[in-house]
Amino acid sequence: MRKVVVLALCFIICAVFSACSKEDSKSAEEGGNNNPTDVVSTGDVEYGMTYAIIKGTVNLSVLNIGNSSIDYGAEVSISENFTGSSKNTTRNIEGNLLEIKINNLKSNIKYYYRAFIKTNGNTYYGKTKSFTTLSNDTFEYLNTSEAVDISGRSATLRGWSKLESLYKGNSIKYYFDYSDNYEIVANRSQDIQQIEVQINSGELSTHISSLSENTKYYYRIVAEENNTIIAEGEILSFTTTPYEAQANIASAPVTATTDAAKKLYTFFRNQYGQSIISSVMADVAWNNSLAEKVNTLTGKYPAMNCYDFIHIQVPDGNGWIDYSNTKPVTNWANAGGIVQLMWHFNVPKSETTTIETNGSGVTCSPNETTFKASNALKDGTWENKYFYGQMDRVIAVILKLQDAGIAATWRPFHEAAGNATAKQQASWTKAWFWWGYDGPETFKSLWKAMFDYFKQKGVNNLIWIWTTQNYNGNSSSYNQDKDWYPGDSYCDMVARDLYGYTAAQNAQEFKEIQATYPNKMIVLGECGWDSSNKTGKPQGRMSDCWNQDAKWGHFMVWYDGNAGNRTSTMVSDDWWKDAMSNQNVITRDQVKY
Repeated sequence: MRKVVVLALCFIICAVFSACSKEDSKSAEEGGNNNPTDVVSTGDVEYGMTYAIIKGTVNLSVLNIGNSSIDYGAEVSISENFTGSSKNTTRNIEGNLLEIKINNLKSNIKYYYRAFIKTNGNTYYGKTKSFTTLSNDTFEYLNTSEAVDISGRSATLRGWSKLESLYKGNSIKYYFDYSDNYEIVANRSQDIQQIEVQINSGELSTHISSLSENTKYYYRIVAEENNTIIAEGEILSFTTTPYEAQANIASAPVTATTDAAKKLYTFFRNQYGQSIISSVMADVAWNNSLAEKVNTLTGKYPAMNCYDFIHIQVPDGNGWIDYSNTKPVTNWANAGGIVQLMWHFNVPKSETTTIETNGSGVTCSPNETTFKASNALKDGTWENKYFYGQMDRVIAVILKLQDAGIAATWRPFHEAAGNATAKQQASWTKAWFWWGYDGPETFKSLWKAMFDYFKQKGVNNLIWIWTTQNYNGNSSSYNQDKDWYPGDSYCDMVARDLYGYTAAQNAQEFKEIQATYPNKMIVLGECGWDSSNKTGKPQGRMSDCWNQDAKWGHFMVWYDGNAGNRTSTMVSDDWWKDAMSNQNVITRDQVKY
């Protein structure tokens, strides 16, 4: 009898539990246990790949809640019984309309959702509904397009997106992943290269540079919202071409034989066309002060510092400049910087002029001296004695640098043609430096005399740069100055000095010079604004020059002690910030050869 009673009791308990479970399940779907079903209603949903906007309506009149606080919300889960659900709440709604946004969902997943309100410790739910987030598996909303404008060092990556229509009001970030290794792109490893891109009418496009020639690259477009990837395009590939500009350039310098010089030349050649090496003028002194100012302003040093032998003729013991003390130069080189050397070759104003310890008594202007370039090559003349004597002073310094393992670029006799190539000759259409005043043949003889004399004296650490005038920026008024070119065997690079030239003008000059001297690296020997103060027309920004294909091998900014800016140079502080932050500009920390 006791056994029958126990069994009957167990049966009754199980029946009651079963009935309660069924009732709870039903009431939860309709609004919660003992909750009026018309308190909150679950409405429609807007959704994309990783988000949903859940809507609903509330009717508080059926509840006696007084001044109690109310939380309105929406609940989302991949489980129909809302295990591990995500809840977002707010205390503000528009009238009786509820709208809650849920982020960080996964694409192509079925989600269950319901609206709810919480007040006085009770939660009231609307009916459970469901949706499935969108998928980009078929690349319907985002995809990668074929790359275009492919060269030896650069390419334009493209893609398109329809995500903006799905993510209304959301900020979507787009970028391209790329690498020469497929697995790096596919797995998005730490070695991946990325570049952000802005969308324009659904199109995505960006130009990448600093690529390796004749190399296969893989890439794809990626979309991200709130630091979460929401879609990826297909992985495509392209192959860069053999780099023609480098292919035409000699693999070794014309005269330099030291290991340092050969390595430096190779560094220049490898960078040519894929980056611009930065430089600043050392305010015609024997120091690094302006490079320090650029670093203070931008956080980076120029890759190169240019020193001028303009004061080499000043008698020794002058108390203010001593070229024999090479410590400023060796310090720069030891810090990883590249050394540039040039020479404003000053001459006495006459044969009897005494050069003073303050540097007076000399000039570079042919109108201020009786010094004749043609006589400098004639034995027995005072010009010849002075010419070779000053070269000996310069050579002594360069040999000290060579012994210290330092190589340098060398730019003597710059801007030789001056205005001499004008098609309509006048009193002013002359060279403005003495070394060009007697014409192209004398100039080339001077150049070759220096070249041979340096070699004879054992100078083997220089990369030689000749400076062209290139129509003086106006081919309708000036002839090209090819007659002044000393020849392929006498220089490694061809420079142009530009002041106040826009990015478009830089591009024109670069392309004209490159077409004229296709087997030489083309560099921007000097640049800055076009007057002695900052009111002049500015030099085009390096980022703009690069984007317009003025791909100078390097640039060197001239000094201006009265500039009133933080660098005492002939460009603005903003110009320097743009240049030194540009991915195509080489700074000192990136110099490796």
